[in-house]
Amino acid sequence: MPIAERLKGSPFVLADKKKVETAPAKSEQKWTFAPLVASVSVFALAGALCWVSPSEVLSAAGLDSNNVPARLYMRQVGAWQLVAACVLWTGHVNGVQAASRAALLASALAVLACIPVNEYLDRPKNEAVAGVVTLAALGILNGRLGGPRVAAGVLSFIGLLIHFTPIETAELYQIQAEQRSPLLFVMISLMGATIFTSGLFVGALAMGLAHPRALAGSLLANAVLTSNLATRDAAYLGIGAPKTAPLVWSVITTGLAASALVLSR
Repeated sequence: MPIAERLKGSPFVLADKKKVETAPAKSEQKWTFAPLVASVSVFALAGALCWVSPSEVLSAAGLDSNNVPARLYMRQVGAWQLVAACVLWTGHVNGVQAASRAALLASALAVLACIPVNEYLDRPKNEAVAGVVTLAALGILNGRLGGPRVAAGVLSFIGLLIHFTPIETAELYQIQAEQRSPLLFVMISLMGATIFTSGLFVGALAMGLAHPRALAGSLLANAVLTSNLATRDAAYLGIGAPKTAPLVWSVITTGLAASALVLSR
């Protein structure tokens, strides 16, 4: 009897066949770490700088560093940029399930870390504490409560809502009228765009997109939302809303998205 016939049905043959079927495609094998490392580094570095030195970041961008509420929300933008860096890296190294869990747990940590930041604005802590508990519970029970799609849906919805309704969000957060300004609204919108970036990335992976495409899509979405701030009607955000800084960030993230697509081919 031929050897092929003898081995037919063997678990070893089945195992080898399974390996072949699940082997990464050539496009994945060509995928270089350069766009990933660059993207994670940009978000991590920007996040760390915004969290540690929001005044210096605002000054470097030519914005009013004496605007305390805007400075505090610049710090929160930094917290969510660190979350995004964590999610982008985890998604490539450990897959969509790990990225989903990391997104929820890191988000819970970001909300927790921002509670003391909001004390200056007299923002009630009950909502923030409830958010921490909810996000942490979803992260811990990630596999039992819908998995990556739930994480993607929650973060994407919250991110878009905050981004497109910064004035209403400021009212919801009970920020006093005298503390509000066009610069504060831009910081709130940037925070929403960053939250959405993490949600979209997890959602793209959950839909089966290859990591380079998921990375490029989330970065491009971040660029579009950020550039939207530069074209938003001044009657809505207010006279004096910054335009140059959002456009510069959009150019950077667009370049990273393009490199992710080009180098993965």
